[in-house]
Amino acid sequence: MNTEEGVIIETDGKIAKVRVGRHENCTACGACASAKNVVIEARNEVGAKIGERVKFIAPKENILLGAFMVFVFPLVFAGFGAVVSYYCISEYIIQTTALFFVISLFFVKMYDTKKGKELSSKAMITEIV
Repeated sequence: MNTEEGVIIETDGKIAKVRVGRHENCTACGACASAKNVVIEARNEVGAKIGERVKFIAPKENILLGAFMVFVFPLVFAGFGAVVSYYCISEYIIQTTALFFVISLFFVKMYDTKKGKELSSKAMITEIV
């Protein structure tokens, strides 16, 4: 589990939006290079209020699986499309590969939507600093 700190910017029942400063894991990713802060949703089990500084934990499994789904899965699925196209319809390899890549993006979006609704996949606020 990664322990991080941030500031509550919005609350909605048991969910809070936390503004987190970028750290070494964020700079290595580079997905949001222009942002100085990242906003995440976290379970607010401690009842933190807007403006309070909090510590939260983010399960590493969710981070790794999310990174795989965003960065690796589309490439693997496109590669699968290229292999299928090579053996079945060799005239349209590039088009089929591109089609499989686009289809993989729909799977990524469905995964993101499903995980975003699951309370257990969100970070959890552990204490008010």
